[in-house]
Amino acid sequence: MKTLVSVLALLISLNTLAKESFLYMQKDVAQIVEKDLGVKFSKKSLDKKNYLLKVKEKDVEKISGSIHSKLHNCGGFFNFDSEEEANRYIADMHKNKKASSARNLIFLKELDLEKTRKGITKAVDEVQEIKIREMIEKLSSFKTRFYQSETGVEAAEYIAKKWKSIIKNRTDASVALFEHSWKQPSVILRIEGETKDAIVLGGHLDSVVQKGLIIPRIDPHAVSPGADDNASGIATITEVLRVIVEKNFKPKRTIFFMGYAAEEVGLKGSKEIAKVFTKNDFGYNVQAAIQFDMTNFKGSSKEMYLISDEKHTNKELTNYLGSLIDRYVKVEWGVSKCGYACSDHASWNNAGVPAAFPFEASFKGANKKIHSSHDTIEQSNGVADHAVNFAKLGVAYAMDLSKK
Repeated sequence: MKTLVSVLALLISLNTLAKESFLYMQKDVAQIVEKDLGVKFSKKSLDKKNYLLKVKEKDVEKISGSIHSKLHNCGGFFNFDSEEEANRYIADMHKNKKASSARNLIFLKELDLEKTRKGITKAVDEVQEIKIREMIEKLSSFKTRFYQSETGVEAAEYIAKKWKSIIKNRTDASVALFEHSWKQPSVILRIEGETKDAIVLGGHLDSVVQKGLIIPRIDPHAVSPGADDNASGIATITEVLRVIVEKNFKPKRTIFFMGYAAEEVGLKGSKEIAKVFTKNDFGYNVQAAIQFDMTNFKGSSKEMYLISDEKHTNKELTNYLGSLIDRYVKVEWGVSKCGYACSDHASWNNAGVPAAFPFEASFKGANKKIHSSHDTIEQSNGVADHAVNFAKLGVAYAMDLSKK
């Protein structure tokens, strides 16, 4: 009996150790969370601006809930299963950024900020509000798209099925589920180009609801429609895909469409994908990534905003998006900052790929109903008019940049 008790104690101890998480987070964000939760985390200072936090896995959802509550947006940190994995990622991140800077500048110098192409103008005019709205309504009809839920898996499978139906007559296109260590897969669609240079259009497919006034936390069982956050982003890139396929567009650069799993709990899906896609032996040279995360709530005076955080977005690519808006979307746009790793574009940036993030409003004007059961399309008057602008931008990005 004593031996059995000892074995059980050892197993419990090992299980406890296995359930630690390591969070790479900006210091100012960590301080906000500590104050909000009334705790002090075990943390290591990596530099003047970043910490590596050691926390219990069960506390990650409370930390994520706190960030959602206080900063009113997604992401906020990178989540790792071990300190070794975190340290390796951070070292690779610095190495990737240094190694890619020269290549990225050469690539970005190719961008033509003046030329307007009639084919893109015609394609942009094919964007349909009803198509975006129907996709938002379908995705928000799942009880939750939480990354560890069965309905979260079903939502990912539905996106894959929808994308397959769009490309059914294209022999140069394919869809696959990217499996992770958690339940929900990411979804990746490829339109093969003439070269192995590639661009990415992405958005996260998971949703969460935050509960608790005193200690905010993610409730994995709550009804979580996530119409704006981020059914709107997935619906936006789905409409981009439909338009360019119906136009029978043949890219020079390969185009990837991506629905990332588990963004809401530390950019987990995009972190893994960006790591795989930027390996030297992967076979494709990813040169730019755009993130669509919340596109359908008009919370500010201008129609579109470009997030301009220097640490997580690329200035040249962001300016390029501004030129595309001027040429093809033709609405007033501005710039804003979220101030931290607020969505999946940060994963690509950390992997050394130029990334940009067009957003529905100024950061302060973003939809305050996200991460609640009230994040429905009714917050946007039951239509997807605002998201149409972002789909037009996505069409211009996909067609212009893949032909450069």
